[in-house]
Amino acid sequence: MKKIILTAAAVFAISFANAQDKKDSGMGLAKGDVYVTGSLSSKSSSVSGSDTATEFAPSVGYFLTDNISLEAGFFTAKNGDVKSSLFGIGAAYNFNAKNQFSSHVSLSLATGSGTDIYDDPMMGPILFDYKATSLSLGYGVRYFVSNHFSLTADVAALNYTSVTPDGGDAESTTELGLNMSNISLGLSYKF
Repeated sequence: MKKIILTAAAVFAISFANAQDKKDSGMGLAKGDVYVTGSLSSKSSSVSGSDTATEFAPSVGYFLTDNISLEAGFFTAKNGDVKSSLFGIGAAYNFNAKNQFSSHVSLSLATGSGTDIYDDPMMGPILFDYKATSLSLGYGVRYFVSNHFSLTADVAALNYTSVTPDGGDAESTTELGLNMSNISLGLSYKF
């Protein structure tokens, strides 16, 4: 009788372990997977007399290999009269992409336009249009909460931006985001 109970317990334990492996095997990303991701944020600001800045950034991605993914997206932000819209493409190298928790290093290029406010000492605030190009090197993490949904966090660690106002000269800036001011939290869905 003791052998039957031990055998039944062993069969149950092995069956339970196999069921857990099958359940967890769908988490993560691999070659051929398509996903959509997006972030929506509202930040405190004092630009243009508005108290909050709203940002929305949806994108779609495709895994070329188990480690390399391509992504295309759109970014829009609004803070009172100050607005910007950028379209971008990028590539990422993903570490442990097939696992529930993974990280990646990405490089992206974006271009777009917007409006901004220049505070002229003589004339006061002046609204102007501009064109912008941005090149970013970033780091991010992804955590799957189910087989299809994951939580994401991205940091633009190094960002180069060139802004050209209408009728003006281009101005370039380079930012090193070590102060963690450029964190973007989002949600992702894997098809």
